[in-house]
Amino acid sequence: MGRLIGVFCVLVLLAACAKPKTSLHASDPGDVLYGRYCRACHQQNGTAAANGWPALSGSAVVNGDPKVLALWVMYGIQPTATVSGVSPSRMPAYATLKDEELAVLLTYVRSHFKNSAEAVDLDLIKKIRAEHP
Repeated sequence: MGRLIGVFCVLVLLAACAKPKTSLHASDPGDVLYGRYCRACHQQNGTAAANGWPALSGSAVVNGDPKVLALWVMYGIQPTATVSGVSPSRMPAYATLKDEELAVLLTYVRSHFKNSAEAVDLDLIKKIRAEHP
């Protein structure tokens, strides 16, 4: 019986350790979306340096025309500019996200990681979706 309790305790500890880490800003919807869709490639701090994916921190594309960034995120349409010295990489298209989620996510990226670009307007996302069904 004691051995069974010991095995159970080990399983409980393993399950607790296997839970995904939650963000310090879990109440921020942009951070939640970033964690779900972007963090694996672009890293927690947006630098992505170690894994070869483009950095979001200080990126000309992230801080530039929000339509260019939206097209890249929504449909995988690559910008012509390089991203933090890295040639634009093919990224998955996230057009399945709701318009509101895309606006929140892109605004989050444009206002974090040493970026200070304006918010992405929901109307812009709707316009892009209408132009690219």
